[in-house]
Formats: sequence, C-alpha cells, structure tokens
Amino acid sequence: MPSEQLVYPYLTGTNIPGSGFNTTCTVTNGSATVTGQFTIWETALDKGDVLFVAGMMGLVQEVVSDTELTLAMPWDGTTATTAPYAAYRNNSYVDPRNYGRRLAEYLTKLRAIPDDIDAFLAQLEALKDDIAADAAQVAADKVTVETATGVATAAAETATEEASAATGAATVATDALADFRNRYYGVLPSDPLTRPDGTPSQEGDFYDNSASGLRIYHNGLWGAAVLDANGALVAANNLSDLPDKAVARGNLGLGTGPLAGFRNRVINGNFDIWQRGTSQTVSGYGSDDRWVNGNAGSSKTHSRQLFPLGQTDVPGDPEIFSRTVVASVTGANNNAYKRQYIEGVESLAGQRATLTLYAKADAARRIGVEFSQQFGTGGSPSEVVQFGFTLLNVTTAWQKFSFTIDVPSAAGKTLGTSKTDALLLTFFFDAGSSYNTRLPGLGQQSGTFDIARVSLVAGDATGEGDPSTPRHIQQELLLCARYGQPVGASARFPSPGAGSIMATALNWFPMRTIPSASLVTAPATAAVSDYQIATITPYSARFLVTASAGGDVSAAGAVYFLDAEVV
Repeated sequence: MPSEQLVYPYLTGTNIPGSGFNTTCTVTNGSATVTGQFTIWETALDKGDVLFVAGMMGLVQEVVSDTELTLAMPWDGTTATTAPYAAYRNNSYVDPRNYGRRLAEYLTKLRAIPDDIDAFLAQLEALKDDIAADAAQVAADKVTVETATGVATAAAETATEEASAATGAATVATDALADFRNRYYGVLPSDPLTRPDGTPSQEGDFYDNSASGLRIYHNGLWGAAVLDANGALVAANNLSDLPDKAVARGNLGLGTGPLAGFRNRVINGNFDIWQRGTSQTVSGYGSDDRWVNGNAGSSKTHSRQLFPLGQTDVPGDPEIFSRTVVASVTGANNNAYKRQYIEGVESLAGQRATLTLYAKADAARRIGVEFSQQFGTGGSPSEVVQFGFTLLNVTTAWQKFSFTIDVPSAAGKTLGTSKTDALLLTFFFDAGSSYNTRLPGLGQQSGTFDIARVSLVAGDATGEGDPSTPRHIQQELLLCARYGQPVGASARFPSPGAGSIMATALNWFPMRTIPSASLVTAPATAAVSDYQIATITPYSARFLVTASAGGDVSAAGAVYFLDAEVV
C-alpha cells in the first residue's frame, strides 16, 4: 500500500466565533502579540489554531485573554490596525500517531497532572458537600418560605443536579488519570513488554526512552516517534509502519541489500547472462539465458543490445537489453514471442503478484503479455491454465509498465510425472488469428521490440520505483547455471595401441536434472578415433577418448553445453 504521510497542522476551513461579525485585530510587524477588538478568543481559539490577517497567517501559541493572544513566531507581515481577520480551528489531533507531538509538547504539564487532579478532586468533594448542604437548607426553607416555594424548589433541583455532575466529573477525572498512567509509562531504558498495570500494551501507548527519546506503540510494535518539519509523525520514517510492505522494505534497506533480488521470480530479468550466444534466429533457447525466443511461420532475429553509458530512461543503470526484430508472415498460427518458464507451478499460486518491465519499439506498436500455469507431462496432469493477458501499447521511448495479476490457486490440480511444471511468462510480439481469443487486440505485426528490467514479485509493488532489485552478477549466473551451462573437456594419455580408451572426470555446478549435452566446440585431436561425453549426472560426467593408434593421444579444448531447462 502507498506510504501514509500525516500532515500537522491540518486546517479544516471551519469558521469559528470571533472570525467575523465586525470583530477586528491589530498585528505589529516583528511582534508576536495580537490584540483583538470585540473578540472572544478564550472560548473561540486554542493553541495550534491559525490566524489569517491581510493575506498572511500565523500559528497561535497561546490565548492570553478574550482580546489578546501570542503567536508562535513574530508577525512577519506588515503592521495592521483594527484589521478584519479569519481564524480556523485545527482539527488534526485525530490520528493516534499524532499523540507523540501533542504529548511531547505538554509532557511537563502532564507529569504535574496527578498532583493537580488530587487537589481538584478534593475541591470537588468539598464542593459536593457544600452543595448538598445548600440543597438541604433550601429544601428546609421551602417549608417556611411559601412565597419562594417555586424558586427554592428549582434551586434545590439545580443544586442536586450540580452535585451529581460534580461527582460524575470526579469519576471521569479519576478514570482519565488512571488511563493516562497506563498510557504513559514514564522514563524507561528499553521497550516494555506490558503496561504499568501488567496488561498488554495498546495502540497509542508511549514512553520516554532514556537513550533515544519518545517511543510509541503502533501496530503491535514499539517505534520511534519521528516528526516531520511540522511536528507530525511520519509513518514512512518509522520501522513500526509494517503494514505498508514497500515502506517497511525501504526502512530496513531491503531494496538494495544482498538479499533484495531474491523476491524477483524471473531469472536473468536484467538480461546480463548470455551463455549460449549473443543472437539467434532459430526458435527456442539460443541466446539470453532462461529465455525462449520463439517463432512459428513469422521470422525473427533476437540479439543482445547495450544501453548507452549513463542513460537514465531505465533505472538501476542496466547494461543490456533484449531486442527482437520480427518479420511477420500472415498465417492463423504464426507467431513470435519471448518466454520464461519459472520452475514450479506453485510459484505465486493463489497470490497477487506484480509484473514490471520497461519496453519500447521502432514505432507505436503492441506487446501482449500472457501468463500460464503448466502442470507438466507424464501421467495425467491437469490442463494448462492461461490467465492475466494484458496488452501493452509501446512507443519509441522507453516506458515503464507495472501491473498486478492474480495467480490462480493450484489446489486440486494434478502434476505430471516429468517434473516440468512451471509458471509461464510470455511476451507476444506477433500472433495470427488463432490467438485472437487468447490475445485480443494484438494481431500480426512486424517491427523491432526492446525489453529491459523484467521483474515478477509477490504482492502489489506498483507503487515501488524499481521492484526489480537485481542480484549480484555471480548470483544470477549460478541461478542460470541450474538450467544451462557450458563445460570444457580435455584428455591426454600414452596409448598402448588403437582402441585404448581414456576417461576424464568432469564436474560442474549441480543442475535441475540430468542435462542433455551438445558439442559447441570440437577439440583439437591427435591419434583419436572417437570422443564423447558419457555417464552424465546433474553434477558430473566422463569425457571418453578412444585412441586410433599407439603413442601420445590427445583431445584438447572440447566445449559442451549442458541443458536442463524446464522445457
């Protein structure tokens, strides 16, 4: 949710007595004293209210009398004598988080309250007895003073009511004092676990920390009473404001820390890793790690592009973006797209998530975004669930797109036996008429499409500036290596004769499953009739070299690419 900014004082614009009706006031430049003519300020105004005179305003610090008040700062406007004015009452003391400021201002007076209250209660008690005595006397006089019967009776009833009200006021004051003593804990060295009476702390409780100052109990946590320039509690500056995840994450420094990027379910969303190559025209994997760059019928060229150094259109100073140049060919089933299989169909299932990316094109064009839940193959898996289609209208300038999607629950679904279940994120650039129902409004188009800074995170992150929070390049590389990585192989041995075999152990970072191995670079050989990679596991294999003759046998510099992608 968006960060809450509490502003003090907040002026409601409510007119009050003494702000018109031929009343005037006199203000003097450089003086904080304001005098009134025909005013009733003691009942109309209070500290914190705002006075407007001749287009200027001042904050009331103290109401001295009905015709005199003191401003918080000397009047910096021009001197005005018997000038019309307006006053507005301050109604901002309604948010519990503003207790800090008011209580901090009156802390000295509040600490003296217990003595004052005790004295006041004694006076009320004495007054009650006096009033009761007067009421009794009036009641007795009523018998003998027949001419004053009506007046005396009324006076007796009034006196009785006043006595009752005084007793009630005393009770309220006693209860208020008890509540205050539980609300304010006094000076303590650390956050308390309970109230002074032993009951659990409640919203709005506060105490003076002997080391750090005033602290307030809010949303189940103690937090510093951080004030803005106007003296208001600023939720965005308090670690206690945990309901707003974006604020809490920023307060705790999780937006740039070493663990920040692991909230992004997209791997290589910043397009930093290209282990297979820097461009491709074939459909499938072939360039940027974890991304399928596919096409059918229409053709495309996908390539690695560099941002100009120091650009500011895309935040975070990324180095690389993805470019897909599409040559559309009319056909109902033709298409061109970019897709990532996020391992595990349970990823974000049953949750709201936010997709954020930056995109542009060579002209005003469209990009279709689609999500799918794939439950794998083998056995009897549930059908694919497609959802969350969104049409992006891109221009020739980099533009941020950020929106939420509700990922369906996987409850009650059945997984296949192949362990290829996944959450699919697909960007469609070109789609024939067979896709009209799935991708309404996209259609077929040629053009150049650029994408950068892709992230998919749990929750509503649309209010965040850059939820991508990239990982360290080595972390990103290791995540990519789970699904694909190159491995080098070499062997050299003295052969006793043709047909002898040398096996060299190969080891690599553990992968998702047993990978397939394809030869990328053939080795330089001497006296070799055959070489191959065999006995492959998710983390090792053997490089077998067969000699064609006796003597020195070698196969040096072979490179295989290991593929363990979800699909």
